[in-house]
Amino acid sequence: KHLLSKGTLFKGGKDSIGKELAYELSDDIVLNKAVVSQIHSQQMLHPSAVLQASPVAASDDGAGTPIQSGDQSWFTFGDARKAKAANSGFAIASNLLLMKEGERRVSIIVSYDKQVLKSISPRVSINCFRAEITGAKGWHKIEDVRLNVRKQFTGQQLNFSFTLSPDDPAIVPFSADVHKENFSVDLPMVKFYLKQGVAGGIPYGSLDSTKINSVTVRVAVDGLKDLTLSNDFGTLEASKPFKPFGDFPARDASFYIGSHEIVQKQLDRIEFNLSWKDEPEAESSGTDYFGKVYYLRQSKWDDEYTLVNNSIDFNDINAFTKTPINLDADEQLQQQTKEGFFKIRLNTNRHSLSNHMELIRDQMDRFSIVKTDDTTYDLNIPTAPPVPVEIMLDHFSVNYIASSTITFAEPSLPTEHQFFHLGPFGHRRVHNLLTDEANNREPIELLTLVPQIIYDGSLFVGFENATAGLILNVLFQLADGSSNPLKRMQPLEWHYLSANNNWRRFEKQHIIDRTFNFTESGIVTIAIPSDASTNSTIVANGMIWIRVSVDENCDAVCKVIKIAAQAAKVVLVQDETRNIEFRNSLPGKAISKFVISDPAIKKAEQPFDSFGGRTKETDDKFYLRVSERLRHKQRAITMWDYEHILLEEFPTIFKVRCLNHAGFYSKNNQEHFCEHFPGHVTIVTIPDLKNKANINALRPYTAVGLLESIQRYLEKVTSPFVKLHVRNPVFEEIQLDFEVKFHENLDQSFYLQLLNQEIERFLCPWAFDGQNEISFGGKIRKSAILNFVEERPYVDYVTCFQMNHVIERIGTVHTKQLLNIEIAEGSTSRSILVSYYNEETTTRHLIKSPANCEC
Repeated sequence: KHLLSKGTLFKGGKDSIGKELAYELSDDIVLNKAVVSQIHSQQMLHPSAVLQASPVAASDDGAGTPIQSGDQSWFTFGDARKAKAANSGFAIASNLLLMKEGERRVSIIVSYDKQVLKSISPRVSINCFRAEITGAKGWHKIEDVRLNVRKQFTGQQLNFSFTLSPDDPAIVPFSADVHKENFSVDLPMVKFYLKQGVAGGIPYGSLDSTKINSVTVRVAVDGLKDLTLSNDFGTLEASKPFKPFGDFPARDASFYIGSHEIVQKQLDRIEFNLSWKDEPEAESSGTDYFGKVYYLRQSKWDDEYTLVNNSIDFNDINAFTKTPINLDADEQLQQQTKEGFFKIRLNTNRHSLSNHMELIRDQMDRFSIVKTDDTTYDLNIPTAPPVPVEIMLDHFSVNYIASSTITFAEPSLPTEHQFFHLGPFGHRRVHNLLTDEANNREPIELLTLVPQIIYDGSLFVGFENATAGLILNVLFQLADGSSNPLKRMQPLEWHYLSANNNWRRFEKQHIIDRTFNFTESGIVTIAIPSDASTNSTIVANGMIWIRVSVDENCDAVCKVIKIAAQAAKVVLVQDETRNIEFRNSLPGKAISKFVISDPAIKKAEQPFDSFGGRTKETDDKFYLRVSERLRHKQRAITMWDYEHILLEEFPTIFKVRCLNHAGFYSKNNQEHFCEHFPGHVTIVTIPDLKNKANINALRPYTAVGLLESIQRYLEKVTSPFVKLHVRNPVFEEIQLDFEVKFHENLDQSFYLQLLNQEIERFLCPWAFDGQNEISFGGKIRKSAILNFVEERPYVDYVTCFQMNHVIERIGTVHTKQLLNIEIAEGSTSRSILVSYYNEETTTRHLIKSPANCEC
């Protein structure tokens, strides 16, 4: 940290007459090494309820494309026309997802207490999510994710399902090296991303606000062959036909089956697929070959299950006890093995050596020689000795079904199942124990399916080399006047990132906002609280993060040009004795050195032109100002007082109109203008169009930030009993609709465009020549415009001439208009009649050529 004291001098170069300029620091500032490292933004669009995200906010499209605007400005919360839909959703890490092979079916069942998706019929399967799962070589993409909505007695279930074929890769535990993300888990994972903006999809807003009760993970695997097999005599090789019980197995001979994948899961069912090389003959008594299956637990084979059709169904009475999570390779059954193996016992003795020897003995007993006479004997020789009956499996596999439920109410964080929110810039683990209980926490419901978005627009700024407890002075250089002038100023919500990825609101004393809610450029002083954290997964780790948000009207803030830390304000040092005074603005990069160098500071820079300042007052201006001051005495009482006080203080305002007994009131969440409202005063302003890049000449709106500055200034000089309103004028449009015939041999398209432009100049001369007066209210006669058009030297004749008065318009929709009128007159005292121009469609006047009128 390093202190720069108030009054520290900087070299400002020379002015227009060669005088050396110096600028001094206006306040003490403590510098540190914090720098702005990353900037993100997100915006919720309405009414589509699509969440857009800009990972590289300072770019043209939010994804890193170079900025195209001349002033290098970018939309604070993202350009709604260019930004892409956010990759948001949820993820589950679970040992149930460890599935090496076979056909694998996965279901994720999300349960709610209430109806979430009322517009989707039950049992209708829709494809509005995509998924990725941890494959052996990276994330394996699954595009066909089916969603079934099931109505319950008190709520609703969303069932997400997909199938992996035997040709799909093995599902393995997450690895940061392989899967290139920063999840702190060593379990297999599946991620679900909402497909936003697709036909028949689910709006983001339908999923981000309702609390979920539980999430059930269910897997079904058919054909698992990668098993550890052995019998009483040793290890078995299952890649070729094998004898599961060995040679000449006696009753109770054992066949052992082991698999970490199976035994660490809560099994609902297991089935042993026996493919015999030669189908064994059933016992005459009908007894099954395999009567019992035993499970090794705590070094004992005490868990006994009955096989039914070679399968076991587990339930509350016949429950399966899983082993602790083990993601290592399978091991052979050894003497010290304590758990994790199934044992199938042979339930017959017909294949034993003793049984075979008895068959041979019986065969030998049938050998006899019988003497029939003195010279003749009958020899009774039995058939060949019996061949041993073997139990031979051609191949062996296991099918199983397992499931488990995440309730979010466990007394400790579970390790075998984890639920995550996937945000546009990172992720966070979700559980009741991770919910922030601080008083200044963000008012958000954590236990939702996807991250809840409570602000329409958010700007995320990450500071590198910053720690808790620092004071940051951050420059927000804005494109002044680029906010939507028809929207009221939106209050900003400031948050910082604390432990466990929780956003907390700054206390009022920790933020000094000199940008007035991003309506003008300025420095914001931020005191980073002591509980701010640099450990994060929801955004990049290792930084202090702040978030600036608005509830609505994202275009009510100005566009951003630059955000930089370690900012300070300096002012010109004027000296009458040396004839050093303000003569013109200082261009950017003019200040780069201290008057007295400071070895602790590597460099200083002035990235933008200076602001403010007035040239020395002439005698005439002095006389005018003093005369007006003596008249109004810096107290706004009459309309003349309001107008002249304002024009004196704000030179960027070209014209002012004061409307006494006029104001605004709210009804049904809409603002209405009333021209008979005692106690209210409305100030209507028109800005100076000179050197203003962000002003539409046909509709010269005053920037919202300047309107707020005027409001604050006038409130100091008005009566406390006056309710003051500072507003833009209402621009009501005149649109002409007619057909025209140009003289022969003229370019139709060129002269149509020229005629549109000349009509604009006729209706709005002040937009092209600053000497012309702008009139409030006023009238325009159709005959005057028709006469003007007919007098154009390239016009032959005009037919079907109509004048329409568009009083209110929202985009391309004319909400209030008067058609085919003779005289257009401003509907209010703050209205200005202008030429029609639709920015969305570039439509001006409706002129058809050549004329083809049949009237």
